[in-house]
Amino acid sequence: MLYEDQVLPVGGSSQGAEVGVVGQTRALDWISDEKLLLSESLDSALQTVTLDGQKSVLLSDTRDVRAYEATVCAGRSAMFTGLRPGKVHDLRIWSIDFEGGKAQPVTPGPGDQYGRCSADGKWIAFYDFTNGSLKKLRRADGKVETLMPAERNPYPIVGLSSDGQEFLVLTFASAAGVSKAMLDFVSAESGQTVRQIPIAGNPALPASVPGKPAVSYVTADRGVENVWLQPLAGGQARQFTHFELNRQTASRILRMAWSPGGRWLGVVHVNERDDVVLLKDRTQ
Repeated sequence: MLYEDQVLPVGGSSQGAEVGVVGQTRALDWISDEKLLLSESLDSALQTVTLDGQKSVLLSDTRDVRAYEATVCAGRSAMFTGLRPGKVHDLRIWSIDFEGGKAQPVTPGPGDQYGRCSADGKWIAFYDFTNGSLKKLRRADGKVETLMPAERNPYPIVGLSSDGQEFLVLTFASAAGVSKAMLDFVSAESGQTVRQIPIAGNPALPASVPGKPAVSYVTADRGVENVWLQPLAGGQARQFTHFELNRQTASRILRMAWSPGGRWLGVVHVNERDDVVLLKDRTQ
């Protein structure tokens, strides 16, 4: 499988209109409208890359920590899931400044993943795999509280509201064998849900859309994942990207992120192909 980091213009076409593949990675976020943060790449380095291809290594694969699933925190630092070699059962959220410095653990572990900062950098939301809940950490004193309990079946990866003060949390309830998804807008400060909207299908990767009264998410149709836009006022969701199968059995979007000014959409797109192997017993 090839993990292609593609940058699409906000016109939303995945065929012929993309700026191009700017890297091979499994996670991305935007530092500015012209610079991306890439992580969990083939060499396990944490990198910044501009749209014209200029790259800089922020954190290499070291003996101390390997970086995965990085996101930008308040435009000043990168938050990432850190794994110490030899300690596979000790996942924590780490931080490193863009201006340099040593990476430091932020959350207590041992099963913390998918960190996301509020816009002011005061709060970090993360998924606790030890009990299936979403937690939040206050940067000022390191206090950890429950943001969304496991009973609500929260999706592990959260987004940010347009003002950056609310976390976007997908939750899933099941009734009569049918799963129903809701998108909760949860205050980073109070931890209270201030708004809910229903989302059709089996959504993933929620995010606000810069400059538009809408949220985006990824959902699959017949083996193909695409980005959809849901108006906050309600109404029909609209398909934004148009990936299609091309001799593959599945087309997936592992990550997506909007540039701060809303000019670009970055996606980590994967085509999967299954091969049929015919085996013959020559002993018969």
